[in-house]
Amino acid sequence: MAATEEQIRILIQDAKGPKQYLPTEHYTAILQLEPDNVYRAAAIACRAIASKFAIQVNTTADKVSISRQQKFEHFMKLADKFDAMADKGSSTIASVGGPALTGVSNDEIDNQRQDTDRPQSKFRKGMDDNPPDGGDENFDCCQ
Repeated sequence: MAATEEQIRILIQDAKGPKQYLPTEHYTAILQLEPDNVYRAAAIACRAIASKFAIQVNTTADKVSISRQQKFEHFMKLADKFDAMADKGSSTIASVGGPALTGVSNDEIDNQRQDTDRPQSKFRKGMDDNPPDGGDENFDCCQ
């Protein structure tokens, strides 16, 4: 699956608008360099953004200080993280899955539920169903 500008923008938190870090033309050029690996493309974009901050000077007005060095370092670290993700073989944003519960079988769950020496769970499937809307009419909330 080919990487898209929107995927890269999401990864590096660069929303379109007046305060965007890179214009669409830059993302188009980056996608020509790395069309198939969104993490490698994001790393290139981060380095491009970091280079913009590297040539800017720090600004101080009264007690407010804007350090371009901190932004430069942030995007360089982010680029390194995306490079590591690309090196692991992840190529699409869809390959970043959510949390997964591994190593627990349905038999183990059933055994835990039947263990009388273990405090029983107060939670059960369907406990938040609304009885008038087809939920468990025999459900007692105070069991």
